[in-house]
Amino acid sequence: MAAGQVILQSHHVLEQNLFRDHPLLKRLDELKLIEKDSSANRIYLPVEGELAEDIEASPHRGRTRSSYTDGVTSFLDDLRRTDDGMAAMRKEPAAAARIAARVTEFQETLKLGLINGDALATTPDALTKDQANARNVRFYSDPQTYRAEHAVQLRMLRSMGPVESEWAAVTHSDARIGRIIDEIHSSPRNLVAGPGERDAFAREVAGRMEMRLAISQAEQAGRLTLSDATNARVRHALVDDLPSIGPARGGIYDLTAPSPTQYKPVSQRGFVTMDLLIGEASASQLVRSGGLLASGADAILTTRRISEHLQQGNGTAAQSEFNHAVARSGGGWLGGMATASVIGTSSFVPAAVVAADALFMSKAFDKGADLLDNRAVYHQKDNAGVQWKFDGNNWQRQARMEDSAASPGVATEHSVGASYEKARELGAKASVSAVELALGKASPPQNPFSIPARADEGSGFGNPDWHRDAQTEQWTRVIKTGVAGANDRGIYEAQTATPERAAELNQQAVQRIEDNIAHGKAAIAASYLENRAATRASDFVPVVPEAVEAARARPDAILGSDNVLYQRDEAGTWSHEGRVAQGNMALELEATRTIQQPSIDVLDQTIAALSARPALTNAEMNQNELRHTYAAAGITPSSQWMEAIELATARTRAQHSITGATMQQLAPPTEGNAGESRAITHYQTGADGVARPVATTTTEELRAAWQEVRALAAQPTQQPGPQQPDPLQPDPLQPGGADYALHQQIRAGVAALDAQHGRAPDAVSDRMTASLLVLAKQNDLSRVDQVALSAATGHQPAGHTVFLVKGDVSSPPFTLATMTTDRAVTTPVEVSMQRYQQMNQEAQQQSAARQVEQQAQDGRVQGVGRE
Repeated sequence: MAAGQVILQSHHVLEQNLFRDHPLLKRLDELKLIEKDSSANRIYLPVEGELAEDIEASPHRGRTRSSYTDGVTSFLDDLRRTDDGMAAMRKEPAAAARIAARVTEFQETLKLGLINGDALATTPDALTKDQANARNVRFYSDPQTYRAEHAVQLRMLRSMGPVESEWAAVTHSDARIGRIIDEIHSSPRNLVAGPGERDAFAREVAGRMEMRLAISQAEQAGRLTLSDATNARVRHALVDDLPSIGPARGGIYDLTAPSPTQYKPVSQRGFVTMDLLIGEASASQLVRSGGLLASGADAILTTRRISEHLQQGNGTAAQSEFNHAVARSGGGWLGGMATASVIGTSSFVPAAVVAADALFMSKAFDKGADLLDNRAVYHQKDNAGVQWKFDGNNWQRQARMEDSAASPGVATEHSVGASYEKARELGAKASVSAVELALGKASPPQNPFSIPARADEGSGFGNPDWHRDAQTEQWTRVIKTGVAGANDRGIYEAQTATPERAAELNQQAVQRIEDNIAHGKAAIAASYLENRAATRASDFVPVVPEAVEAARARPDAILGSDNVLYQRDEAGTWSHEGRVAQGNMALELEATRTIQQPSIDVLDQTIAALSARPALTNAEMNQNELRHTYAAAGITPSSQWMEAIELATARTRAQHSITGATMQQLAPPTEGNAGESRAITHYQTGADGVARPVATTTTEELRAAWQEVRALAAQPTQQPGPQQPDPLQPDPLQPGGADYALHQQIRAGVAALDAQHGRAPDAVSDRMTASLLVLAKQNDLSRVDQVALSAATGHQPAGHTVFLVKGDVSSPPFTLATMTTDRAVTTPVEVSMQRYQQMNQEAQQQSAARQVEQQAQDGRVQGVGRE
């Protein structure tokens, strides 16, 4: 951050370039006897000259005065020429330690001079350059006398902890603190730069809370006494008036404890440490919510769209949608639709959904994949060794069946669709094939500590990557600066990232770790395990595939960026076959473990919740079988039609005394009868393996049942009279209505969208709210946790689709309902509310019909078979 953008700038007492350019200081740094970025070598100084004058300290802005640098250089040159200096250059330990002590003493003296305004890093407003240079020359002329004259202040400085030491120019007195608080209230600038923090509000919180900590430490040590007035102002500015940054970020800067442990001063957050990486990761909604191992809403919705294209026979559209999705995801995988479809609904998962999830997972990481080349997934053998093929709607096989109408007693080959149970079995097997393919193609994790340089960081001699130095914990690289000699031998220079650049690299490192988790083998395994639990695949594949077990996320077994699986012992040491991970690899593994743990917890909870569902009842299995029969034919019966179909088929079974497993087959569509009323032929398989027709539920019987259900539902509960609003179903816009809470949740979500886009609520908001209320009712949403707009895609602009979300899209399980935004905002409120009332009336009628039907047909839900 540029100096002019902050109130206080962190100054290196011994300048950074001297650690690079001066041989003696460079040697001491190499021997780790003095540190460039330590708190001992840092001091916060005012940027503005007027503020520096007011607190009587040196300003720090722009280029350091040459007289300041020359004084330090002269001292180091003299020291280097001593016997100890020359011995230190030869790396003699004792001499180097003595020289380091003298440099530290000089550093402390210079720091005092800056605090007192007797040494000047830059020129104050009240002085000319010559006057500033003269003051520096006077200071450097006799540092020993200066130390003696300020012996008490020097002892106090030496007793300070790191944070207070950096803030010593501020905590020097009550008056200085009061003046800084004045500046906080009057200036729009951040208090300090906070190079390790992206968010301006969080930077301000970090700076103010660290200033508060420094004041607290000075008070506790007896070095500072505040007046009641200043104490109240400190409390207001540094505690009560902190910007709001949310609980997750606030936790990073919660310094309420007198001595926070493992705290790194704000000025030094350019380093790559475990604490810093975890602090950076804590800003991620995906990490906090435990969503790194979950299929996102975009992947689920894309899977749904592609699946619909395939079911409609539109392979070109499906391939195009798939290509766009792979481009957006960077070569990851799609899926998650099976898990999403079962949450908050019935246990029925269409066969097409399971097969689509498997297909898309099998194409993971194939940017040029042919979506229609699907033999590996869409051809499966069942447990009896029978070959099946998925046709886009259902699994099909050849079977010998009699046609009672055309040639009774003669069995011929027919294409037979799988029953729902058989489709579940084949879907489970397809998912195993898919996950094994995906795991086999997954790329190894990327090294989070080797980050490409920006284009503007290059020169004519190349642009090497940045690497984390495991010893110094800093981002470094070696750059070629020129050539020399007859053979143009390269001249190289080691470069260390500035704190600001290091903060950017830290963010990129964390993003790589998150990407490694979200797009790696562990996430593929997690997707399979969720799918397996959602579809109850263990009924047919009792054992989790070995490849999935090996890849599933565990806190103490992590695949490193060297593609080696490391194990963590109780002491926290990572190793592979006796080889202990060191340096960057150890940090990568530990950071990955910490960042992914919330996602493992959420995954375990989701799988446990799915696995804990009770076994299906006969009624549920029969209903699933019927829904599957129609879904395989591309028909989605309404709830009333499903009631009628169940009623008619139950009567058929009772009339023909059918018991045991059966198969159903819909009659071919005919003109005027292509939907729910197509006749249903019931088959049973004999000992010879031939499926023979045993009964037919005719079109007439289905339509009669339909009329009966409608008549029962339409029976009035009282004498007809003038149509009045149902007092049991109040207006949803008023308190007391059955859907009042739902309506309020939707209205709040729309208001949030308005605020996000700088809009005031208006008639458009009202139309969207009413449209979304109808959408929620159509999708049986009992609540709405979020209203969201779609992001831009390769073929649709941002905001094309509006989503209702029940749950959290980054933390499955959740439920989605969608409609186009244009339709939502253009449908009149009156039209939506009329539809809402109709839906309520239909729901009441269906409920009444079910009660009458249940009483009249107590056993009608038994016997719809499965192969």
